[in-house]
Amino acid sequence: MVRDVELLIEMLPWLNSHPGRSVAEVAKEFNISQSHVYLLLNLLRETGIGLYYGEQIEITIEDDWIQVNEALNLDRPVRMNSLQATTLLAGLTFLEQMPALAESSEVSVLIEKVSEALAPQQAVEVVTPERERDNVVALKNAIANNVCVEIEYSSGTATGASQRMIEPKLLSARDNRTYVRAYCHEASALRSFRADRITTLRVLDVVQHVEVAPEAFVDEYQNWIPVEVRLSREYLGDFDQSTVTNMKDIDGLLQISARVASLAWLASITLSAGGGIEIVEPADARELVQQMAFQWAAQNS
Repeated sequence: MVRDVELLIEMLPWLNSHPGRSVAEVAKEFNISQSHVYLLLNLLRETGIGLYYGEQIEITIEDDWIQVNEALNLDRPVRMNSLQATTLLAGLTFLEQMPALAESSEVSVLIEKVSEALAPQQAVEVVTPERERDNVVALKNAIANNVCVEIEYSSGTATGASQRMIEPKLLSARDNRTYVRAYCHEASALRSFRADRITTLRVLDVVQHVEVAPEAFVDEYQNWIPVEVRLSREYLGDFDQSTVTNMKDIDGLLQISARVASLAWLASITLSAGGGIEIVEPADARELVQQMAFQWAAQNS
């Protein structure tokens, strides 16, 4: 996949500056098969600044002869600002950790190139594979010793990392990722956390006090409260995926049906979101948000 992207970046400028070349000539120039050339040309035809006519690259192929009619300036060197480069680096770092999607060694080369182009102060801090392994070891020890753990966790969608105290119960692997199933004191319920998204971890000298029977991991909690919430996409990570039963996009916002163990927890994250989360149902939860807001205002007046 990465190699094809490199070929596409090289091929479009070459085709634009060498009009009227045959498929055989292109295959020889880039040392690929003619069928591979056709595949790449079809990909180029679906590339552009939009989805409509005039917004995509226009290439004509007649009797195996190729002509670029509209390159949309995509044949020029790409110039990115620091935000774009940083975003690209973060995406590549995620892709590097997913060997099922791309060759990690090739992605690592791209990360190195982008990193060299960034100023030192623009670098992105990520959880390294070594740090992830350390997290897994620490979590195993915490489970074995029945103690609590304090973590700083980035959900991948929330605007910032959150501090949580958890009681790790079970480690599992899914889609090449290691997850810990733990009782979260902030959520007052079991939650799943990805080990590679735990940015800091500290094992506490605090004994776990929430008992979870093995069968509870199948049907973990009997007293779920159904809720309906409208939120900005960046706050979706505050809800455990296993508790979300329905999701739809309404005017750029997500409306989700979910289950929560505590309305107090729901009211708390709603307040902390500063308008990013709106409770639709139940009415009791909306009233609780108002009560907590008034209490906070009274304490800080």
